[in-house]
Amino acid sequence: QKTLDCAFGAGDVVVACGVNHIFFWAKEGNYWTKKRGLFGKKGKLQPQLTIVACGNKMVSGTASGYLYVWAGRNCVKTIKAHHGSVNALYYCEKGIVSGGKDMKV
Repeated sequence: QKTLDCAFGAGDVVVACGVNHIFFWAKEGNYWTKKRGLFGKKGKLQPQLTIVACGNKMVSGTASGYLYVWAGRNCVKTIKAHHGSVNALYYCEKGIVSGGKDMKV
């Protein structure tokens, strides 16, 4: 499974996403444990192209143009952001910015 992006989350968490996967790595003592993201009924398994920390949540950009909002390792919200893939994400105190294949920001 090809990894396309990774980012630090809140605490000792690293999130890696890519072709049909998103993994949440958490430090437990001297070891790192890997757990698969849970899409539930909110999202669907598809390429997660980019990831960014957004406060205590993570936001991933998908091949279908959606932003997936993650609380812990659970997908809790989806937002249609672009016509085509979401290729870039950036977060700062003023908000989140996304860039897509549709050439829109």
